[in-house]
Amino acid sequence: MRRFFLVILLVGLSGQAELAGADLSHYMDSLFAAHWPDSGFVALWEPVKGSEAPVLHKDAKIRLAGSEPIRWRGPMLLTFQADEPDGWRKTFSLRGTLRVFGPGLLPRHRIGRGEALDETNVRSATVEWTSVAGTPADCLADLTGRVAARTLVPGRPIVAEHVRDKPIVSAGQEIYVETTSGHVRARIRARALEEGAQGEIIFASLSSTSKSVQVRLQDAETALLVE
Repeated sequence: MRRFFLVILLVGLSGQAELAGADLSHYMDSLFAAHWPDSGFVALWEPVKGSEAPVLHKDAKIRLAGSEPIRWRGPMLLTFQADEPDGWRKTFSLRGTLRVFGPGLLPRHRIGRGEALDETNVRSATVEWTSVAGTPADCLADLTGRVAARTLVPGRPIVAEHVRDKPIVSAGQEIYVETTSGHVRARIRARALEEGAQGEIIFASLSSTSKSVQVRLQDAETALLVE
């Protein structure tokens, strides 16, 4: 998945904030760009009414103070510290919403869990990621050979967590579980209790004891016991 460069637009700052607008705008631009270094996305900073910066000297050194936001989109409270040439230090906060827009993928129609994904049921579009949880899926080619991990509906952007590799084992399928103890390697017959893709961990029932264990799928017939 690509990461995204944010073109920052500061809107709504007025009055005294305009005197410091250029320096603060440049700093915020670099701040957001550092967290989204690649091209593709645009962000719009919408401050809460009354959230204004103080008057700052043109040579003030501004930096982010306090803890960084966990999520760099949606509602945010940013606290800054400005050291001015005369030795004064000003600390202030700006509250607003960082609205993020950029390339994404949308279902053309309702897609059921386990259904293969391709250009016939997924389309590219510019979407808003502001309140969407998860990692954006933005490249149709990345979906080749993959399936929906959950039901997908039109109008809701697809995120990486909604997509999975095509299962190689289905629930109820017979598999062989391999385990090693010292120099002894055993191969035990088992039944998969759920579907899974290569490399995924699923539950399986050992045929000899009916005990449920976790196994990591190696291929369509073999799995390794997870200790």
